[in-house]
Amino acid sequence: MQIPPVLDLSRYAYQHELDGPRMRFGIVWFALLFVAFASNISLLVLTLVVVASVGSLQVAGTWRSRKAPVQQLIASAGTGLVIASAYFGNRTAGVALVLLALLAVVFGAAVAPNALVLTPEALQGNLPAASATLRSSVPLALAGVSAIQVYRIDSMAFLFLLSVVCVFDAGDYLCGSGYQSRIIGPLAGSVGVLTVTASMSAINPPPLVEDSHVWIVGILMAVLCPLGTLLGSWMLPVATAKAPGLRRLDSWLLAAPALWIALVLIGYP
Repeated sequence: MQIPPVLDLSRYAYQHELDGPRMRFGIVWFALLFVAFASNISLLVLTLVVVASVGSLQVAGTWRSRKAPVQQLIASAGTGLVIASAYFGNRTAGVALVLLALLAVVFGAAVAPNALVLTPEALQGNLPAASATLRSSVPLALAGVSAIQVYRIDSMAFLFLLSVVCVFDAGDYLCGSGYQSRIIGPLAGSVGVLTVTASMSAINPPPLVEDSHVWIVGILMAVLCPLGTLLGSWMLPVATAKAPGLRRLDSWLLAAPALWIALVLIGYP
């Protein structure tokens, strides 16, 4: 009897496609984020709300296309609401996140408000649909909230995050799309992250005032950026499902929350 593998890498590893203006879209995405970074937090919030909401809409759409019960509009609107709420603070974002979870459970797979049944048995039956809705939204929402809070702590720390994820994405695409191996791209991207880290060690964005702090965070993000792409694939029915909005942010999914937590632990009051 053949024992199935514990982890099927082909289920989660994303193979870049060569067709289409993907490189140009990547450049436009970086330029848009840089303009938002250089302008103000309001423009950054708006940018993340739009892209993450579209990403959640697309992810939920891939599940719906496979006849899975999911609330596509709740996933998209909830993602945008949580990220927009982060503009007002962490508590507001937390309340919005709880509201998203409640709506996902209450609505379940109902197609209209008059189809809602709020008995304990009905709510328990809604859990599979709620899990699909939250799977399509929560990772993107948390990544957006984390990026905003990193910017609020220090704009140069956000520039560190922005540089890391964009360099990783570029290395992953440029090197990974030319090889059948799905390891080359993420490996090249992670090497690029370490290069950015070396540059940032000369700047030391607060509260990363020590070179060791910068390197610890940089190495952590070099590991988490590729893991974020795997998490993005986990959000989808299959790794090849079309969700460009998600793929714009998949390398942020773990790196942004990790940087936010690291900044708080290292010394931000």
